[in-house]
Amino acid sequence: MVYTDVKLQTGSLAAPWNPNPSEIVTQDQYNKIVNAIINLGGEI
Repeated sequence: MVYTDVKLQTGSLAAPWNPNPSEIVTQDQYNKIVNAIINLGGEI
């Protein structure tokens, strides 16, 4: 049995989902990714 993406919390009220801070991109980073995809012949 394998568990992934487990979130442990204390207390009786569940907190909403939060993205991993390392997975958040800035607008500039997003634009670079979009341009790279387009330059490789793809489209968004």
